[in-house]
Amino acid sequence: MILILNSFKGESPCNQQLRNPFYLGILGSVKKVLRKDHSSLLGAFITVILIVYVIIALLTFLAFSLSAKSISGRYATMYAHSQNLLDKNRILSLVERELGLSLKLADDPQIKEWILQEQNQEISYRAELQLESYRRFFRDKAWFLAVRSSGNYYAKTPDTQEVMVSSLTPDNPADRWFYRTLEENRDFSLNVDHNVMLKENRVWINVLVRDTDGTAIGIAGCGMNLTAFLETLVAQKNPGITSVIINSSGDLQAHPDERLINHNAEVTKDSDKIDIYFLIDEPEDREVL
Repeated sequence: MILILNSFKGESPCNQQLRNPFYLGILGSVKKVLRKDHSSLLGAFITVILIVYVIIALLTFLAFSLSAKSISGRYATMYAHSQNLLDKNRILSLVERELGLSLKLADDPQIKEWILQEQNQEISYRAELQLESYRRFFRDKAWFLAVRSSGNYYAKTPDTQEVMVSSLTPDNPADRWFYRTLEENRDFSLNVDHNVMLKENRVWINVLVRDTDGTAIGIAGCGMNLTAFLETLVAQKNPGITSVIINSSGDLQAHPDERLINHNAEVTKDSDKIDIYFLIDEPEDREVL
């Protein structure tokens, strides 16, 4: 019995073999491999999680950017339409009354009679009295009349004591507006022009004067002070917004920077005028416009 008890208290043959340096080396190598695989799996798992997180974040940012761009584009379009309607109403409120008076002046029988009988002193006197009556009601107290047959140009402003007279010729670049207006044959138009005789820049409302057959026999209208016109019409206090007026050729007719308008009013060649494309920097934006 003693021998049996002693045999149980001692190490088993299996344990003795495991303590063998050879087996101990194998077990150590297995433990290292297991620890290494565990670290690799953990690193791979973390990497996959990070990649998925980055992809989700990029997709979320892309969706938000597209949505924000769409919303801002619609808002900008709506705001532009609203601003355009506001400016249109401001133009109408500023020009409508002057245009109405100019249309009445161009349709006045005494004015037409004078144009057809320009050398008649009595008719001329009555016509000038009638024009002076109109001038009192024009906002800036300025009128003009140009006769097609003779090329004579008559004008009176607050700065002139008497009616100023000059001659228009087709060869003079400064007089191109007159012959172009007759050729276009539109009932009325708006023009920014530097008048050499008056030595000032004004916004002119040009109205065709027609005879009983509908033939244009002259042009009449009024002139508005350019500075006051720009201040009333396109002066803006809202940042990022610039209101401009252009003609059918794209040339600037009204802009907050009076230097641009003065330049266009004073140059004689159409190619030298500043147009709307001058204000746009990006070529693709010019193409869109």
